[in-house]
Amino acid sequence: MSADKYNLSMLFLQIGALLLQSVSLIFLIIYVRKTSQIATATSESLDIAQRMAEAANQSAEATVRSAKAAEDSIRELRETREQETAPYVLAYFDASFDTSLIYLVIKNVGKTPANNVRILFDPPIRNSSRGIEIADLPMIKDGIGSIAPGYEIRTLFDSAISYFGQDNLPLSFKASISYSGGLSADLKTSEQLLDVGAFKGLGDVDHKGLHDLVNQVEQVAKTQSETNKTLQTMVRRIEQGIWLRNQEFIISTTSAEDSLWPRHVLAKLSEFRDIWTSIRDSEEEINLPSSGVQAKCLLLSDQILAGASNRPAGVSTDVAVELRAIAANIASLGRMHFTFGRGSDERFANLAENILRQIDTLEQTLI
Repeated sequence: MSADKYNLSMLFLQIGALLLQSVSLIFLIIYVRKTSQIATATSESLDIAQRMAEAANQSAEATVRSAKAAEDSIRELRETREQETAPYVLAYFDASFDTSLIYLVIKNVGKTPANNVRILFDPPIRNSSRGIEIADLPMIKDGIGSIAPGYEIRTLFDSAISYFGQDNLPLSFKASISYSGGLSADLKTSEQLLDVGAFKGLGDVDHKGLHDLVNQVEQVAKTQSETNKTLQTMVRRIEQGIWLRNQEFIISTTSAEDSLWPRHVLAKLSEFRDIWTSIRDSEEEINLPSSGVQAKCLLLSDQILAGASNRPAGVSTDVAVELRAIAANIASLGRMHFTFGRGSDERFANLAENILRQIDTLEQTLI
């Protein structure tokens, strides 16, 4: 082959190779551009997917928060409902200022019954009583089966004077209270401080109530009854006659005319005889201290003494002496003390009979 043909063939081969390389370059450029576009699209897809994932994550977190909020709301509603319907047991001390007594009160202030109520005291509760200890009461020792809503159990704890009069008794107690009831069957517990020392040194509060009114009405009725009895006694005594204890009246009447003096003296002596014989011969038992006989004896004694002191000139001294002796014995009857089981009635009767004998003797002289 000639050199020209060879060179021409090589030229064509080089041109073909150049064209092939150009085409390959074009395809490479297209591939690169397409690959770049695919990579960009993939990156954008990844960004979108990432944003979607973030949005989904945020949505999930929001859902979780919503679920938690709903759960919290339900729990709060349940707790609120439980608190509204649950029992609530309190223990406290209460005092009555009218009687200075201190009471231990256990009360259910809730809306439903409290069951299996147990109370533990620290230090152990005790009082000053020498009888049954408050810690031995079944409500403290064994608990309380059930307490209705609004109901309280009250028991005497101690007297303020007795409790605070001892220095070794505690002034406060910590009470641990447990019970069940309400919507939940769970055991409920609470701790409270019972301060009995708060009542120490407190004074009485003067207040009036229905009880005081009843006492006042009863007092008025009692006073009225006593007044009625006094009036009835006065009426009976007036009906029996009024005794005059006025010696000047006796003196004026006995000294008005000497001839009437023996008659007046004999009338007083006969009056004593009538009084004693009516008592002695009475079929009814007479209580001498309360019958008024002794008061009448004292009056008669004064009147007879007045008569003896104002005797007329013609009356002998022996008559005056005898009258004074009779008056003295009658006065002894009026002042005699009656002692149960000591024979006072017998001594009174013996002295009265002796006076009657003195009167009988004197009457023989005056008549």
